[in-house]
Amino acid sequence: MSIEHQIDEIITVSEEVEKGYFYLENRQFKGPFTSSDEAIEAALNHCVPSGAGECRAVYHGSVRLNPDTSFKEPMADMRQIEAGASIIAQ
Repeated sequence: MSIEHQIDEIITVSEEVEKGYFYLENRQFKGPFTSSDEAIEAALNHCVPSGAGECRAVYHGSVRLNPDTSFKEPMADMRQIEAGASIIAQ
């Protein structure tokens, strides 16, 4: 095949990525917040636990929006930074 018949295709993928602090409610990441204190305050004021582990931790990292489900999915840098006892003690 000669070089004149080769075509380079560039595919651009645009993902909406959000970075910050989040809390987990009903298996969904809520946020982003600019600080862990803001995330804790929001969790205490708005989160209604519906299962084990919910409303009990704050996470820091990045999420991307899944266009099919409209859920924020955690990326590889997502880490838990506050545990339940820390949130309740605030």
